[in-house]
Amino acid sequence: MTVDVFISYKQEEREAVQIIASTLSDLKIAVWFDTKLRAGTSFDEEIAAALQAAKAVLVCWTPAAIQSEWVRGEATQGAQGNRLAACFLQPTNLIPPFNLTHAENLCAWAGQGDDPAWLKLLERIGELTGRPGLPTYSKVMRVGAAVDELKAWANANGADPLVETVWSRVALLEGEGSGERLAREKAEARITDERRKALAEKSRRLARERGLRDPVAERQRFRWLVGFVAAVALISIAAIAYIIDAQDRDQTLREKTKVSEVRAFLNDNSLHPIAERARNKLAQLDLAEWNDALLKGTVEALEGYLAEAEPEPAGAFVDRAKEQLEHARDRRQVQQILSRLLLYRGPQNGASNEELLSAIWLFRYRWNLPVSDEIDEALIERLKIALNAWINPRPKDLRAAVIGPPSDADYARLASDYQLDGATIRAIAATEGGKAFGADGRPIIVFEPRIFSQRTQHRFDSTYPNVSNPNASARDMPAGQGPRWAQLEEAYALDPTAAYESTSFGVMQLMGEHGKAKATGFETAGEYMRFMAQSEANQVEAMLRYAQARNLIGALQRHDWNAFSRSYIGPGSEKSYGVRLAREYARISAEMAIHYNSVLPDGRAPSTP
Repeated sequence: MTVDVFISYKQEEREAVQIIASTLSDLKIAVWFDTKLRAGTSFDEEIAAALQAAKAVLVCWTPAAIQSEWVRGEATQGAQGNRLAACFLQPTNLIPPFNLTHAENLCAWAGQGDDPAWLKLLERIGELTGRPGLPTYSKVMRVGAAVDELKAWANANGADPLVETVWSRVALLEGEGSGERLAREKAEARITDERRKALAEKSRRLARERGLRDPVAERQRFRWLVGFVAAVALISIAAIAYIIDAQDRDQTLREKTKVSEVRAFLNDNSLHPIAERARNKLAQLDLAEWNDALLKGTVEALEGYLAEAEPEPAGAFVDRAKEQLEHARDRRQVQQILSRLLLYRGPQNGASNEELLSAIWLFRYRWNLPVSDEIDEALIERLKIALNAWINPRPKDLRAAVIGPPSDADYARLASDYQLDGATIRAIAATEGGKAFGADGRPIIVFEPRIFSQRTQHRFDSTYPNVSNPNASARDMPAGQGPRWAQLEEAYALDPTAAYESTSFGVMQLMGEHGKAKATGFETAGEYMRFMAQSEANQVEAMLRYAQARNLIGALQRHDWNAFSRSYIGPGSEKSYGVRLAREYARISAEMAIHYNSVLPDGRAPSTP
């Protein structure tokens, strides 16, 4: 049982204590508030358990409470454990030893958050519960509070359950025939009433003559008494039933923690007085959900808020959420395009971040747009144009942006993205052993006329045999990169897609056809080639994307070189490619251990030459 504050009080003050309990609960303090009569063994045990578990015992003193053995006993347990906090709900003369503990005066308090006595009581409760920020929370959350003041409170109270609300406020400041029948009935009623009166008068006269009590008056008094007793009984039963039902509903409402749960409760209790509290709680939860969605700013978070908030009664921020969702979707589209243009590597979730803003600035600068981080129709239109050109490059566009082997930062990023150790990735690159770029900055390529012939259904075999030849072998391929690029350009003029799909690129010599697979993240073979043409690090990443699409990452994580070789190169390659992989992994692991003063994969220290 988790109890922060146990409230001890006399039942007559339940309404006043309810205000205290509700206010503490709003501050995310776990309150044990006895709203039932203390009767029954099991209930006594529940009280004892809650009292024992509480971090603080709050005693609400009244003249009736000081006379209560229950309240005095609970106060004694609180004092013995140095857990006692106290307040007055009525002027009360305290008896020893309770007069030794200071009690705050809440006699006229009705829930004001800035009342000095209430703040002093919160200070004591915060001291006992380990939450020193309680007395200053309402001040920093006031209207007009500065962002710096909010941040200072949040940084000083980082573990407080209320800190997320403060950060949400920070985020919100920053980034609602009948006539005849009627005559006959009137006449009959008049006759009947006259007869009743006549008989009553006769009864009273007979009673006087016989010296008896008036039987009519006696019967009237008896009926009135019976009716009064019955009414009181019915009212009492109804009041007790109402109180029990209200307590049950109140407890049920307290247990609801989600917007959908409170909304369902409100719909089921819309005509009950508790509906107002349910509406207030729904508004509080709606505000918290909205602040959370706004702080995250992602498409997923905003769609999640709308899914919760749109059913009736709708949340207060539905219209704003729809507006923010449109902005988030625009941001996500920009993130996706900038990522494909290799200008952005952050999350593609629609939330704003510094990396995205920097990428927008750079793109706007390069495309001669007003330089800002604004996302508008002009930016999105230019991005689409740029993407179309990017994924459909001409051969002469395939030039390196970065010359040289991947850096440690490149290998570390790839190792993190694919959950591999650095030596594994470097071993694959070393095993391939190829060259990434020529002196002119163009990727090293091999154009295969045989594949081009197949992909163009032999349409150009007779007219362009230099680039379309179903019988071409490795011996027929030109030795230099100049003639090979000339072949690619000639084939590109005939069929751009088939030309790229018939060419292997870079250090890994991956065929362009691999770029057709959606799992690798490329829409066209041209985009695949453009990606690999940027840097040797991208060529290594392209291989890892291909390995991931072929479900080979697990084999690399296990260092199962043979399994990787069979699937990556083909059956029977274990004795060549697999052995070379294992050898390169051992060599590079040792070199990295020596260079970085670390240990080998098996935990041994490397031996220096």
